[in-house]
Amino acid sequence: MAAKTLLEKLFDFSGQFIVKQKGNWNHAEWERFLEAIASLGVTGDEISDEDKRNLGNMLEAGKHFYNRSPAASKRPVSRKRTAAKPKS
Repeated sequence: MAAKTLLEKLFDFSGQFIVKQKGNWNHAEWERFLEAIASLGVTGDEISDEDKRNLGNMLEAGKHFYNRSPAASKRPVSRKRTAAKPKS
């Protein structure tokens, strides 16, 4: 079996991240994602700003398709409860 290409590694890792996060993440989770990518050595010694921009675009595209999937539409939507407005 041939070794995975850089692109395959990035897509696999990004897809796993998106599914694990259920299509939602915050800045700290994004930073951990970048650290994990760096530890895999897929971007060389350092992740450049261009790498970050393109990785972010990959995640956002994956998030879009994750949220369009039938499984995503069956997830319960969390609704924030707010106090009822007083009647005037």
